[in-house]
Amino acid sequence: MSNAIATQGIAIKVGDGAMTEVFTTIAEVIGFSGPTTAANEIEVTTLASTAKEFIAGLVDNGEVSLEVNAVPKDTQHRQIRADISAGTVRNYLIDFNDKEGAETTSTTYEFAAFVKEFPLSAAADDKLSGTVTLRITGAIIDTIAA
Repeated sequence: MSNAIATQGIAIKVGDGAMTEVFTTIAEVIGFSGPTTAANEIEVTTLASTAKEFIAGLVDNGEVSLEVNAVPKDTQHRQIRADISAGTVRNYLIDFNDKEGAETTSTTYEFAAFVKEFPLSAAADDKLSGTVTLRITGAIIDTIAA
């Protein structure tokens, strides 16, 4: 039996920065990719080595890209655009909506990020869409459903 998680119900949320932070779901997200976590490699080959040797360096948590139905008057979409100009770093949360049985919380990834870009796309007989790219700065807090 598979333990796969359905994507319906997953939410991408942005924090308000308050002392007791409240996260609000970003409207109209139709898909996402990332985080693109990768460890740096540090070469440690010596003259005595018989092949190249490496150790793991710092982790770069990369980016998260959100595909959205763009709604220019939406509060979060307006904030995202303002955050680009201001260089604002906010806390974001991916809520996987995977709680089962007696569990009261879902698995989440929480991270700080700034908005790197939010280009819009439009075509005849189509919807206004956009891609929000969040550049993660620092660690990801990975909390398992409980």
